Amino acid sequence: MQMKSTILILFVLLTACTPGTKVQSGEHRVMPSAGSGWIPQESEPVPNVFDDAGRKTNLGHGFYEQDGCVASSSSWEAVAHYRYLVHNGKSLGISSSGYSVSPSGRFAALLTGPYDDTIKIYDSHTSRYFLHPIPRKSINAFDWSEDRHRLDLIFVDGTTIIRINYPKP
Repeated sequence: MQMKSTILILFVLLTACTPGTKVQSGEHRVMPSAGSGWIPQESEPVPNVFDDAGRKTNLGHGFYEQDGCVASSSSWEAVAHYRYLVHNGKSLGISSSGYSVSPSGRFAALLTGPYDDTIKIYDSHTSRYFLHPIPRKSINAFDWSEDRHRLDLIFVDGTTIIRINYPKP
């Protein structure tokens, strides 16, 4: 009996500390600002342990996806392979979790963070980015409103929308 009580207490504690925001069905939530504003993007090439460029897929406006690989410490593979979102030679991050380039090509949004719990909004005109926390859910669509400096994230469940108001660059 005491074992069941201990498990129940652990479950309650762990679920209470789980990051993310629960949103009721059909609710529209505006996430609070992450804080520091726009951060300069470092100029880092796509990592590749084989010193070759890797296959590229052009996305327009100077954006492209590029294959890259890094040494792995796992026991089942020596080299880990990834796809990166790149703008004019600057690696913005791993693209496999999801990304979107705005209709004008000025901005890109990319899931990042250890659990894809942060959205990175990159401004190609200033080479700076803005980070914003998001719930740990799969994104179905990105809806840009660049003139209002707004990005709506529509999640796979179809009822949850997160509106991110990013600052003017």
